[in-house]
Amino acid sequence: MGKPLGYAVGRVREAVEKMNDEYVRSALDYVGSLEDMDLLRDVFYNSGGGKGREPNLYVVGWTNFAYLETDFGWGKPLCLLPGNINSDGKAFLLDTATGDGFVVAVCLQASLIDHLNKLFYEDIENPASKL
Repeated sequence: MGKPLGYAVGRVREAVEKMNDEYVRSALDYVGSLEDMDLLRDVFYNSGGGKGREPNLYVVGWTNFAYLETDFGWGKPLCLLPGNINSDGKAFLLDTATGDGFVVAVCLQASLIDHLNKLFYEDIENPASKL
């Protein structure tokens, strides 16, 4: 937490740029080679981790899903949300139903929300580095 929000944004951008076809195919090959998927499930769902043991914030962007164009027979969906966010530090960035903004779904202990707000808004008001 000693670095500004702009640093984190830069790191996210770098990671997104690495997500090319070769990287994804390599990851799929790795997953396909596993005999036991329990290890991946444990890592993804943070099973057994409980509350308060995860110091990281994982942000997943679902902003490119074309769910607003889907019609299930009763019209367009009102929203798209993950079915289960039960581990500290997971956040999902989603498009609004109108497509003009974002919704962020976060699983975080209530005692840490004030810290996250302070970090976020202080950095917006006084950025230490340009994005």
